[in-house]
Amino acid sequence: MSGLREVEKEILKELSVEEEFKHIKWLHDNIGQRLAGTPEERKAAEYFEKVLKDYGTTVHVYEFDAFISFPKDAELKVLEPIQKSIECSCYAQIGSTPPEGIEGELIYVGSGGIKDYENLDVKGKITLTELSYSPPRPEKVRLAEKFGAIGQIQINWGGNALPLGTTKYVWGNPTPETIKMMPSIPAVGIRKADGEYLKDLCKSQKVRVWLKATAWRGWKKIRNVVAEIKGVEEPEKFVLVNGHYDAWGAATTCNATGNALMLELARVFAKHRKNLKRSVRFAFWSGHETGIMAGSTWYLDNFWEDINKNCIAYMNCDSPGMKNTVHYAPTQTAEAERFHLETIRDVLGEEEAEEAERLESVMGKRPRKVGDQSFFGVGVPSIAGITTPPPGKPPLGEWYHSVEDTPDKVDLTALDKATKMYAALILRLCNDPIFPFEFVSVADEFLVTLSDLQEKGKGTVDLKALIEKAKTFKVEANRLEEESRRKRSEYNKRKGDKKFEESVKLINNCLMKLSRTLIPVSYTTVCKYDQDTYGRSGLDKPLPSLQPIADLANLDPESSEFKALKTKLIRNKNRVSDALDDSIEVIRDTLARIC
Repeated sequence: MSGLREVEKEILKELSVEEEFKHIKWLHDNIGQRLAGTPEERKAAEYFEKVLKDYGTTVHVYEFDAFISFPKDAELKVLEPIQKSIECSCYAQIGSTPPEGIEGELIYVGSGGIKDYENLDVKGKITLTELSYSPPRPEKVRLAEKFGAIGQIQINWGGNALPLGTTKYVWGNPTPETIKMMPSIPAVGIRKADGEYLKDLCKSQKVRVWLKATAWRGWKKIRNVVAEIKGVEEPEKFVLVNGHYDAWGAATTCNATGNALMLELARVFAKHRKNLKRSVRFAFWSGHETGIMAGSTWYLDNFWEDINKNCIAYMNCDSPGMKNTVHYAPTQTAEAERFHLETIRDVLGEEEAEEAERLESVMGKRPRKVGDQSFFGVGVPSIAGITTPPPGKPPLGEWYHSVEDTPDKVDLTALDKATKMYAALILRLCNDPIFPFEFVSVADEFLVTLSDLQEKGKGTVDLKALIEKAKTFKVEANRLEEESRRKRSEYNKRKGDKKFEESVKLINNCLMKLSRTLIPVSYTTVCKYDQDTYGRSGLDKPLPSLQPIADLANLDPESSEFKALKTKLIRNKNRVSDALDDSIEVIRDTLARIC
């Protein structure tokens, strides 16, 4: 850990996973499952509030309305070619069946992604799919509805547990427009062994099933708990560290481990508040599970101006320290990748840094529209990490989202690794004189993506001018990076020089404006005040609003579908063009004022 600073060494030494495990045990032994809008959720919120106040942080509890759901009963029977009852779990936010249930032919659709429906007719049928994150559960249901299915059965990824979860793909509380998009079909989960049985039946003959499932959904009061430790030099600027606390089943690794990690950070950081240049906030969200990010989205909507002007970075903490996990796997928006990897190298060592880069190549380094990633639209840089199992093992335990997610599923060594990483990342974000972001990598990502789409689009939407703008942006991003590097190297010698410190502030303002401008076009398809749906297909690549250019090239140029899509893509191209223009201008203006 030769790259660590003295204050970092001191804080990392004080962190205790034994303290974290006390919180994990308390949540399990005294509460267990804690769904939004229930007495158990309130009891957990009260616990966090008390502990955080005892640690010396300033705590706010926000109560608000959220559109949530409670699953009720579910039944599943095979009607043909044999008669058999299969135990199942009802998901939240489903469209309930009529009292008499529904029946239909069962069609296996693999992972339930878009490509899995090619050459399949599922209209009026019930789909059978694997529970996974490719795509996530709600996106599987959205796609099943899109292709005309009347219900879905999801096979748990292992073990003997029934999976618990939600099917809501509308992100956050619905609006008058999106409330019409709520799931309209029923969906249930079954055990792995029962799923394999049904898959084998579907391979050899026609299968017909009967399904009955009921869930309540509507508005309930829920609570967010937010604690803050003020910095001593720039208290208005803050790092937002967060994780959901509403949880399914025994609720240990999702997400008592994340909650405990945050509590331990709050305990130690509060003792060292005089060593924090900027502030740190710890947010415990509700409405994550049955409301799909209702808590984090409500906070963004209601504290928009503060977040837009002052939030340096957003760090989601969800399910660290699972049993059988070994390595720390990073994800981040592009401008933060170098910073994240450098911190891994300093805290965990060279071998872990190399493994992190390998994991990025395998798992992807872009944060997806899952978890509580509610802040892409406003353009706050995202940094997160989880601990993962060795190569070839499933990323999540077979107990995940079930009654078997108990404290014995925690690995304290893995949890300690994640805790130290989050502590070091937060400290550097709070204390580095210049924010540790760089946009040359973002320019490169834009150039690769635009060049690829120019080729795939075969001239249907000309991107040449956009590519030239991206090249210009890269030149300016390099200039900004050189100036940032120069200021970092001079900081200790020139600290206190008003003109120098003003130039540092100008660079930081520029970096924030760049993230606010470029992250929305690189990670979203909607306007910055709205939210893409949960796990939506197509958001896994940069500039997702332009990705359909590849599809446009395969359509008949005289068709209405082609012309309508091209109109949309031209508008999306203009959005990206404006973002590049604004980014070039803000860098040039900043450097001119410094020089």
